[in-house]
Amino acid sequence: MSQEHISFQDISKRFRATHALRKISFGIRRGAVHAVVGENGAGKSTLMNILCGKVRTDEGNILIDGKSAYLDTPAHSFRYGIAMIHQELSLVPNLTVAQNVLLGEEPCYRLPFVNWAEMKEQARIAINDLDLHISVDDIVATLPIGQQQMLEVIKALTRHARILIMDEPTSALSELECGVLFRVIKSLTTQGVTIIFISHHLDEIFTVCDWVTVLRDGQHIATERIRNIDQQQLVKMMVGKSVANIYTRQRNQSTGHCLLEVNRLTSAGAYRDISFKLHRGEILGIFGLLGAGKSEIAHAIYGLHPADEGTIAYKGVPRVFRGPKEALRAGITYIPEDRKSEGLFLSQSLENNIIASILKRCSRFTWLLQKQRNAIAQRQKKLLSIKASSLQALLQELSGGNQQKALMGRGIATTPTVLILDEPTRGIDIQSRAQIYDSVDQLAAQGIACILISSDISEVLGLSDRILVIYQGSIKHQVLPDQATSEQLLHLAMGGMPQ
Repeated sequence: MSQEHISFQDISKRFRATHALRKISFGIRRGAVHAVVGENGAGKSTLMNILCGKVRTDEGNILIDGKSAYLDTPAHSFRYGIAMIHQELSLVPNLTVAQNVLLGEEPCYRLPFVNWAEMKEQARIAINDLDLHISVDDIVATLPIGQQQMLEVIKALTRHARILIMDEPTSALSELECGVLFRVIKSLTTQGVTIIFISHHLDEIFTVCDWVTVLRDGQHIATERIRNIDQQQLVKMMVGKSVANIYTRQRNQSTGHCLLEVNRLTSAGAYRDISFKLHRGEILGIFGLLGAGKSEIAHAIYGLHPADEGTIAYKGVPRVFRGPKEALRAGITYIPEDRKSEGLFLSQSLENNIIASILKRCSRFTWLLQKQRNAIAQRQKKLLSIKASSLQALLQELSGGNQQKALMGRGIATTPTVLILDEPTRGIDIQSRAQIYDSVDQLAAQGIACILISSDISEVLGLSDRILVIYQGSIKHQVLPDQATSEQLLHLAMGGMPQ
C-alpha cells in the first residue's frame, strides 16, 4: 500500500473573479503530522474545505489510500474518516459538555431514548484521556474559550477520525494545554492517524510536525521535511521574501503621566485586589494561563462586567463606566478576543465594520456622510494593509487575518486614549501580525496607552514595556521584558517564585 494517505492532484478553485487555488498537487503520508502553511488568503482554508466536502473543486482529483475519493458533501468526507477541528467553535453553548462531545452520536437504549449515564461516562473517558479538568455536566457557555476549543478536539477524537485536520487548534490554549494536545497528536500518529496541522505559530510547526507544505497566492510553493529547513527559510517561502524580526520596537523608557489607575478591583470567582497604573505611551502586557482572569479584568475596565469592589481613576478622575458606550466616549477602546461573536458584523461590508464605532463622527443629524466614512475606512485599509477587493467587500468573504485587521482598524478609528487589546493576533499569519505590531508601536509612539492581553509569550515579551503576571486571579509579579525569558515567564504564570 502507498505511503501516501492523501494525494491532491491539480486542484483548482475559483470564487467569482478570485482564483483561490491553482493546480495544487502534493501528497500527505499516513501517520504523519503535516503542516499546511501560508499567509491569510493563501488558499489553506479553501483546500481543507474541499477535503472536508464543504466546497467542490472546479478541477483536479483527491486520492485517499490511492483511490479517487468522492468528497462532494461533508457526509461523504466523514465516511473516509476525515474530521476537521475549526478555529471558530462549532459547539452548542446551552448544552452540557457531555451532550456536545457526543452530539449526533448519543448512546441509546432504543431510539429515541438516550442512555444518559452511558453518554456521560463516554464523555468522561474522552476528557480524562486528554488530562482535562472539566465536568461533563458543565454548560459549555460557562467554560473559558480555551476549554471550549479543547472540547472540539475531543469531539473529533470520539468519532474515530483517521484523517484529522486541525485549524489553529492552539489559538486559545495555554502553554500547558498545548503540551497536552501535542502529546495527544503524537499518540494518534502512532495509531496511524494522519494529522493536517494548520498554524501561524512557527514554533509549534517545528515542534510537532514532520512535513510542511507552503501555499502562496493559491499556488503550491514547496513540500519539505521539517528537519530539512529552518524558520527563516519557511517564512521566506510563505511571504516570498525574508522577514526581519517582527518584534523591532524600542522600549519606552520614559512613559508619560498616568492615564489609568486601577485600585483593588475584585470580582468574586474571577479576580481579586487588582491594582496597577497605565501611563501615556506605554504598552502594558498582561500574561497568565487560561482561566487566570486576564480578559475579565479588561471587561471590568471597559464596563462590560463591572467589578464588585475597587476603583478606577481615568485621567486622575474616579470613574465608573456603566457600559462600553461610556468607556468609548471617554476614549477607552477594547478589541475583544473572539472577533466573530463579540467584535465583527460578518454580513456587513468592510467599510461598515471599520466605522461602526464612530457613526456620529460620520454623520450629520440622521444622514451618514459617505465621503467622510469612505475616507476613514480607506485610511485604515491602507494603514493595516487589509486585503479586500473594495471597501464594500463583505467581511465574511475575507480571510481571518484581514477580519482581525478590520477589527483593529475600527479600534484605531476611534482615536482612543487607552486601547485594550485582547489576544489581538490570535489565528493570523506572521505578515499580518507584523503589521498589527507595527500599528501598536506607532500608537504608543503617539502617546496612546495600550494594554496587551496575550497568551503568546513571545508577543508579550516582544512588545511590552512592562508585564503583569496573573495567577489565579491575582497579580503575582511585575516583570521587565528585557530581564525575563519565556521559560521564566511561564514559570511565574504557573505560580512559581522568581528564580
